[in-house]
Amino acid sequence: MNKIFEIITEIFGFIAIVLSPTLLGLGIGFISYNYIGNTLGIVIWIIIGLLGFVFGIFFAFQKWKNGGTVHFLSRISATPELEYPDDILVKARIKLLSEQEGGITIPFRTKVRPNHYFGVKEEFGKNMITNIGEITFDDEFFYANETKDVYVRFLWAQNIKDITVGTKWIICFGNRKIGEGEIIEI
Repeated sequence: MNKIFEIITEIFGFIAIVLSPTLLGLGIGFISYNYIGNTLGIVIWIIIGLLGFVFGIFFAFQKWKNGGTVHFLSRISATPELEYPDDILVKARIKLLSEQEGGITIPFRTKVRPNHYFGVKEEFGKNMITNIGEITFDDEFFYANETKDVYVRFLWAQNIKDITVGTKWIICFGNRKIGEGEIIEI
């Protein structure tokens, strides 16, 4: 049932992609028909409309094969720079706890999104505000008991106050502390 729903939505996405250049071609053809105004204008209108339709089919098939039509349509309609204007990007030094201290048991790759808690370390779990932050780095893996200079993009960061060089915070998976961070550059 789920597969049928996916196919139906991909077909709707395919049609939407085909319609865009087709309508554009028909519009340009209509303008040329109005400018020329005779049988030649009608032929040009039809040819430009058909070219838009053929291009639309070709383009829609390409998008269907390369990730899907729905994914393509969602990406062109997304405006991440407008959706999340409160994102904060910082350079930070992160130290992950060792496995014995309760840290991660397997290394993680770049673009991991753990929870970030700002507040007093001694009051862990009390009156601390959770923020989501995406950690990116150049190496392949980040291991337990390792310290790395990374970039952290705090997503929807309206709850983070007083971000300055030297600000420290706690990094967790769920409510399990796996490391600590310190801002070294804004």
